[in-house]
Amino acid sequence: MTEQEAIEAIRSQRPFKLRTMTEVMAQYEKKILKYQELMKSSDNNRQQRMEVYAEIRILGWVLYKTERQVQKDLQVSHVNQ
Repeated sequence: MTEQEAIEAIRSQRPFKLRTMTEVMAQYEKKILKYQELMKSSDNNRQQRMEVYAEIRILGWVLYKTERQVQKDLQVSHVNQ
């Protein structure tokens, strides 16, 4: 398999689509709400909370937010609910 064939195989398995900043921001806010729901839940969902938090951090990184800003967004969202 040549390098070009390998690249094409990877591209065919996972389509590449850029997201707009608006789409990323909407997803970020949606994940924050999901995280807050998980925090309020009495179920043992630690793993799920960790996964959602990791996604929030990544989306925050894409939005050029620092860790402190992400934490602040989580707290503000928590206070508003």
